[in-house]
Amino acid sequence: MAPRAGRLLLAKGFSRYAPAVVRPVFRALLSVAALLPIALSAAAQLSAENVAVVVNGDSWASLTVANEYARLRRIPPSNFIVLTGLTSVETTDVDHFRKEILGPVFSAIEVRGLVKKIDSIAYSVDIPYAVNVTSDMTGKKFPMVITGMASTNGLTYLHELVEKKDTEYLRLDINRYCRRTLPLPKGSSLTPAETADLARGLELYEQKHYLDAASILSKLLSIGRSDPDIAYDLACDYSLGGKLDEAVATLQKAVESGWRNAVQTTSDPDLKPLAGRGDFKALVEKMKSMPLKVQSGIRFRSQIAWGSDGTPAGTGPHYMLSTMLGVTCGRGNSVNEVLESLRRSAVADGTRPKGTVFFPENGDVRSTTRAWAFRAAASELKSLGVDAVVENGVLPVNRPDVAGAMIGTAGFDWAGSKSKILPGAIVEHLTSFGAVLTERSDQTPCTAFIRAGASGSSGTVTEPFALQQKFPTAFIQVLYAKGFSLAESFYQSVSGPYQLLVIGDPLCRPWAASDAIAKKGPTTAKQSQLKARIGSVPAKLSEVSVSFQYNEIGVSYPGARSIELQHLGRTIGRVIGAKGSIKVSATVCGCGVLSLIPVAHLAAATVVGIPIQVEVMPPTTPSSTPLAGDEKQQPGLTLSIDRGDPVVVRDTIDPGWLAALVKGPSQHFKMSGTFESTTADLYQVQLKTNTRATVKIDGVNVLGANDDRQLFAPVALPPGHHRMEIIGVAPQGATMDIRLGSAGILHLAAAQFSHVVK
Repeated sequence: MAPRAGRLLLAKGFSRYAPAVVRPVFRALLSVAALLPIALSAAAQLSAENVAVVVNGDSWASLTVANEYARLRRIPPSNFIVLTGLTSVETTDVDHFRKEILGPVFSAIEVRGLVKKIDSIAYSVDIPYAVNVTSDMTGKKFPMVITGMASTNGLTYLHELVEKKDTEYLRLDINRYCRRTLPLPKGSSLTPAETADLARGLELYEQKHYLDAASILSKLLSIGRSDPDIAYDLACDYSLGGKLDEAVATLQKAVESGWRNAVQTTSDPDLKPLAGRGDFKALVEKMKSMPLKVQSGIRFRSQIAWGSDGTPAGTGPHYMLSTMLGVTCGRGNSVNEVLESLRRSAVADGTRPKGTVFFPENGDVRSTTRAWAFRAAASELKSLGVDAVVENGVLPVNRPDVAGAMIGTAGFDWAGSKSKILPGAIVEHLTSFGAVLTERSDQTPCTAFIRAGASGSSGTVTEPFALQQKFPTAFIQVLYAKGFSLAESFYQSVSGPYQLLVIGDPLCRPWAASDAIAKKGPTTAKQSQLKARIGSVPAKLSEVSVSFQYNEIGVSYPGARSIELQHLGRTIGRVIGAKGSIKVSATVCGCGVLSLIPVAHLAAATVVGIPIQVEVMPPTTPSSTPLAGDEKQQPGLTLSIDRGDPVVVRDTIDPGWLAALVKGPSQHFKMSGTFESTTADLYQVQLKTNTRATVKIDGVNVLGANDDRQLFAPVALPPGHHRMEIIGVAPQGATMDIRLGSAGILHLAAAQFSHVVK
């Protein structure tokens, strides 16, 4: 991570004063008068009916997470949007994102009549978490700090601009819902010509023509406009240009208009020429003593248009809160870790945890970038009755009560800190690759915080250049402690969210007032009767029988022409006539406790039955495969083609690895290797291949492929060694993307697999 120069402001050409013309795409505008009471009322808490959940219907893992979230939060079935046929489950490009995800999701919201209800979109696992937006910048030049990878939830939040291919979504001040430091800038917005002048001034700064840049910026402040960011940049230009008196005087104006970042001021190399001056030192001390305040928090509604001052307005952009419920691919979490995180979040609501919010300080730019607000945030937390500590270090050490933390480091070992994260806590870190979750990346990912017990975390999906605007400010913890939801707290604290991946339950509210928490708990695990009714007269449909791997559900209704079962708002099975049975498997519905709704279609009516809850178990292998003591093991897997001599496969990360070994058409192949499961866990297998392949683990068929679709399969494994086999027929030009794992899904490679040397 390269420290940025002295520019708090914005990348070249992305001025916060640039006019943004935003036209709503998916919603009808309501009047501000009608919305203000809703937006500001404490009763307008984000609730289950306000959340749409996006699910990959081809992935048992995505369905499993959705099942548990539906149970925990009582999300209405109509709020689940099940997608199929996604090109990727890890990263995608912006055109596929619009076509396969964003467009279908907002279309479903509109068709279902949910436009005025949905305020947050939560993505289940196995939905791409990162999006390459380079194609939207065709013919344009990316500024150095505006790079081409964006997060799925960041683009969802800024959906209006993304749908129009308007790259204003890349601006680092685009989020008007973000709570800004006070006082707010004064004066008129920059005109298009002045915006171009600002861009030119930043270009001159980059070219080291500092006084020429200062000449341009000074004109932007000479007409009654008060802006701390422009004034600070102007002071930097004067300092580097040798006009030190003007630099101090301009910095004084920046402080008077709201500049409070003493840490940035003292560490910025642009201001190093001022370091020995007494007036500069006095100004820094004055800055430290001045109060640092931000705008008051405000409840979120997707129907609200936001004005340039951060308040509801008659016209302006609309946003959509968005988080990922979890990420399991690459360096992500296991399915069980995601489920546990969601359970912790649900039980945390309204508990007002008796813990401490930590703000560790160190000399790393990852810490100093945000340290300017640490003490002010800690002071406000204490005024709310929440303990907070600003201390030297990297992680809280030997603390059993971490209620939140804002970390600044590239790598960490949470277990080594011997600290415990309390349910509901937001714990995240500023670093280059915190949400670069592709396997074999470096730096500790934000998913490590979820594994350690956090309910919410975040990170950028590519190099952020240590820009504060891309990360939450310390005031995220203050907003959270004031009772805002996890999603509201994140988006009220980051001004340029396009690269920020937010992981967690958007509804989590540990500090919500007790009367704002739903009184009803999760739905019950099982019911043995399936019922439907016409009017008030119930009619028994059938007994529910549950097998180990499959749920075969018998249904009947007198006079029915057909009966179907619905799961997450979609039909998963249908019988013709008044009686029959429907098989429900883990690959169709996911695992865990799930809710099914029977619907009987009669000649003149449709009968919707009472939902039932059944539990679907994943397939399992009966035991591990012990290694013989006299067998010699070497890294890698063995591959035989048409019964030829075996070769050792050490890596499969390149989808064309098999094509290099298949020399003729329709060649039979068999690959095998042994891996170790250190604990009992729910593993998943992912396969995308143009071969006819069958995957076995410990002799049990896990999945089979006969086309080039992405396939997913669960398997519960006990501790010990397990043997994996892939058997099939490969054409010339064979491709195979095969992955296995629990806490992260990884390509088969020598690091995990071994084979017997004979």
